[in-house]
Amino acid sequence: MKKLLSTAVIAATVLAAPVLTPAASAAPASEIHPDWSGLDARDYSGPIPDQHGTLITSVPLSPRIARTDFPRNPTPTRFLYSAATQHSASGLSTALLYRPSRPAPPGGYPIVAFAHGTSGIADECTPSANSYRPNIAIEADFLQRLLDAGYAVVATDYAGAGTPGTQSYVNTDVEGKNVIDSVIAARALGVPLAHRWAVAGYSQGGGAAVGAAHVVSAYAPHERPGYRGAISLAGPANLELLLPLLGPGVLPVNVDAVNPRSPCMWRLR
Repeated sequence: MKKLLSTAVIAATVLAAPVLTPAASAAPASEIHPDWSGLDARDYSGPIPDQHGTLITSVPLSPRIARTDFPRNPTPTRFLYSAATQHSASGLSTALLYRPSRPAPPGGYPIVAFAHGTSGIADECTPSANSYRPNIAIEADFLQRLLDAGYAVVATDYAGAGTPGTQSYVNTDVEGKNVIDSVIAARALGVPLAHRWAVAGYSQGGGAAVGAAHVVSAYAPHERPGYRGAISLAGPANLELLLPLLGPGVLPVNVDAVNPRSPCMWRLR
């Protein structure tokens, strides 16, 4: 029990760390200018397919973001797809498909589905509408290594980020399904993608990676034969054991250190 609680405390600290960063390091909201690449789905009112992982539309990623993040690689594709939510109805998510600079091998590029860390619940914090650099360079470096190694990367934003509804933050079941849905939808983009795929996630995304590994066999049995595994980096765990214990004196927060002008967590790192 003590070990489990220690894990929970560490996980909660990782999640809370951006919020506790001094305000001096944060950028004011006026400096956050999301670029939707011509695909602004915040007020989407069209039909949503019942089948999760259905591609709805796609556009090339804005040259401004593409040049900043991965200039050596082909222009990524930003796409909208139907996705699981915590409710019974299907929802929407956006994602990016990154391709290596080298030609596809026979059978297509192997895929790594990347689940991002905490960015914030405001629509303007949607990762695919912002540059990784300098906001979250650690994730950009990781993705560049994958691309250089010949992997295609599919990076979901999670349902509710830049799309109608709210995010299922640290709901690993829903986030894991959003990751799987993004891989299924990416296969309809016309890029040569291999049957083989794996998942990697950081922080919040580390939990999503574990969630995807947990549900893939039952949720997407047609994708299970090509699934190779999951990597969870700094993923939160055992939060259900920690939350009931929260009370006065537990993880005190200096509210003066929180910058209310910046809703995006990566701006506080």
